Amino acid sequence: MELSDQGRHVPLWFELPEGFVAVDLDEDPETRDARVAEMTARLAGDAATPDQVDLFVAGTGMGLARMRRAGLTHMSSLLATTEDGGLTTAMLTVMVTDSERPNPRTFARDNVGAFGDEGPSRQVGVVDLPCGEAIAVFELLESTTKGIMFGVAEDVVQCFAQAQVIVAFPQDMKIAVFTLATPDLENCDDLLAVFAEICKTITFTRPAERPDGTADPAAKVLGNITSVLG
Repeated sequence: MELSDQGRHVPLWFELPEGFVAVDLDEDPETRDARVAEMTARLAGDAATPDQVDLFVAGTGMGLARMRRAGLTHMSSLLATTEDGGLTTAMLTVMVTDSERPNPRTFARDNVGAFGDEGPSRQVGVVDLPCGEAIAVFELLESTTKGIMFGVAEDVVQCFAQAQVIVAFPQDMKIAVFTLATPDLENCDDLLAVFAEICKTITFTRPAERPDGTADPAAKVLGNITSVLG
């Protein structure tokens, strides 16, 4: 997976497992809004009014635009079956932002403390990846959605798990934040294993141009997502 930021090349590659569907971040907004509206109306059926669909479409567009301004360079969604025939979902995003931390070799160890303390539902640490050391954060969070989106009076509160891996670019003064979020707490451990495999494929060298002639980790083909979750 090669990244770009609004037409500008980003020297960062990684491999997406089968089952993840990438969102076209450069899609024409009107085309995207029409597609999201059609999909939302079809999935929601009579449970959503036209005004609710319009509100959801507007919120989706504004949220995506806000994330793009903040450095979003990749977004993909996962909808997969588990071994017992159930469904699991997850969202993967990659944000690339400027960093004032000049030393990529010690970035993780120097800055892990800036990501807060651990707690009963939060873990923070440094992990060793093929691309170098990275900061890893896992936490259980809650999000609140206005009830009108679901046709009810009260706001809807949803718990979800979020895992993040933050890596520093070896040359540019930038960091990349890989985030996997899922409301499926039951299959969270399996999804985290998939996320870990994705992070192992992160590379800042174009796969075809590795100087040592060895296979690039991003060239690794991961297994079928269903079998991984099984």
